[in-house]
Amino acid sequence: IPHDNYDLVVANSVFEHMRQPFVVARQIYLILKPGGYLLWHTPFMFPFHGVPADYFRYTHAGAAAVCEDSGLEVIEAAPDGGYAAVLGHVVGMDTRFFSDEEIHRVHELPHWKDLDNLHHKVSYHLSTKLVARKPPSN
Repeated sequence: IPHDNYDLVVANSVFEHMRQPFVVARQIYLILKPGGYLLWHTPFMFPFHGVPADYFRYTHAGAAAVCEDSGLEVIEAAPDGGYAAVLGHVVGMDTRFFSDEEIHRVHELPHWKDLDNLHHKVSYHLSTKLVARKPPSN
């Protein structure tokens, strides 16, 4: 693959399958044009799914470390989902069981404020999202 050739690389549910993620991130750095972007999304709270192998789960700090070590600048790295999403996932009641109205109404429940306060102390998330870019050339 030619170097400095791509404006964007999308790695959606890819890095958990990479046996050598630091090497892969470095290759992405090489093929991106200066100023080009990497969009990363990986599961965190998700069952093992070896296709053909499933090696890692990344926190947002771990994803950022992989990218920064390759030379990419991390613009955003954050957990995706929250306490209610993780709890629903664990008990098998994800959003397909609820209407849009019910999903949005959960923030009006009296205990939601307590969950938000808990979230600031402990981070519960289903996945990790990250945006990074190759620094523009001078």
